Amino acid sequence: MTGVQYGAGVSRVYDRMFADPTPTTTTVQQLLPYLRGRDVLELGVGTGRIAVPVAGAARSVTGVDNSPDMLRTFRDKGVPDNVTLVEADFRDPLSDRLGGRFGAAYSTLGSMACCLTRDELRAALGHVRDVLHPGAIFCMEYYARELYLEVIRVTGGVMSAALPGGEKMRTRLAVDADSDIMTATTTVYAGDEPVRFAERVLLLDSAEIAGLMRNAGFASVHVTHGPGQPFIWYVAENPGTQHERTESTP
Repeated sequence: MTGVQYGAGVSRVYDRMFADPTPTTTTVQQLLPYLRGRDVLELGVGTGRIAVPVAGAARSVTGVDNSPDMLRTFRDKGVPDNVTLVEADFRDPLSDRLGGRFGAAYSTLGSMACCLTRDELRAALGHVRDVLHPGAIFCMEYYARELYLEVIRVTGGVMSAALPGGEKMRTRLAVDADSDIMTATTTVYAGDEPVRFAERVLLLDSAEIAGLMRNAGFASVHVTHGPGQPFIWYVAENPGTQHERTESTP
């Protein structure tokens, strides 16, 4: 699968880009009740912002990302002993790349939204479910459509932010109403050479996302959205079959 959105430039500034608007501690606190003591899969592990603190509570973490540059940055920072990194794309089947099943999985900061059609997203969700044990929980953080549409309406789609260390970031948002694709074109002014990149994400409302999760075979989909928050949390269970449940019961 092609379509790596984060290259070497982004990997250098990524952690600083998200340090203030999405504190790591808040995300980890949301996840830990579902991950503690389990073999865990992270989709879109990136530079390890979430995987490292999660590894302190999980039995093991397997982090998947399709960007070799992001994974290289993670390795350069130091990877915990119970973390395994795999260069793979969750839009492709995962079972032959990972060689086992997991007790929980998660995806943060809208990583799953890089699927650019509903069919592609439903298939990717199915790939995740295929590598989960029956009864395992999948936690997914996905873009809050209505909030982004409101931001574009109010600001004209142009936003600026200050980053740690005095760097500045400027992002322009635009939505293609015919395809529900939002393009975010970002420039990070870091040193003498600005980092420029563009992201394309599938912007769907929460009811449709929950429906796609159910269509992919997940059950008990719970949706949580804090007022004014840029992402919505979805927590769902892989129900498995009755036979699978019996076989997996200790």
